[in-house]
Amino acid sequence: MDLKRFAYAKMLEWKNNKEKKPLIVEGLRQVGKSYLCEKLGKEEYDNYILYDFRHDKSLNDIFINKKDNKMSVDTIIENSKIHFPNDKFIPEK
Repeated sequence: MDLKRFAYAKMLEWKNNKEKKPLIVEGLRQVGKSYLCEKLGKEEYDNYILYDFRHDKSLNDIFINKKDNKMSVDTIIENSKIHFPNDKFIPEK
């Protein structure tokens, strides 16, 4: 099994885990991390949003709760709607 298929299989394993935690993908530059994440989004979900911090530094604001500095999924979704007004945020999807 090649490395990309192995990594993708691990991502599918993560997706299907009912008690999953956030997925963090790390590794060397230019090895296919973004490609695999986009593939997972396109093939396994009804919709997905790509947060590309390298090309859009203003996305950092999404993860800051200006009220009390506590981070929650609801805060991330609300802040994301400002940056991605044409995308749908559907709970559990």
